[in-house]
Amino acid sequence: MSELGHPSGHNIVAAVVGLCRNLERECIIEGVASSERLAILRRIGCRYFQGCLFGRPMPTAELLAALADKPPSPALTSPNPLHDSWAAAG
Repeated sequence: MSELGHPSGHNIVAAVVGLCRNLERECIIEGVASSERLAILRRIGCRYFQGCLFGRPMPTAELLAALADKPPSPALTSPNPLHDSWAAAG
């Protein structure tokens, strides 16, 4: 992610995201640590992210306790047609 500000790094990320889109697959961008990077990635067309911007690594028990205190995310409870297509293909 540190090369995202460099034109070739930006182009590589955009190419991978475009490849995933053309293959009708999703990709998760890892290592997002700042809102500036998130904004760049969203402009490229990225939809799914993980990284320190969203939460630090933590033990499983701590994660489960933190999740128990929050209502479920719609992304976790709504049907995902992508998963359905994987199940049908397998």
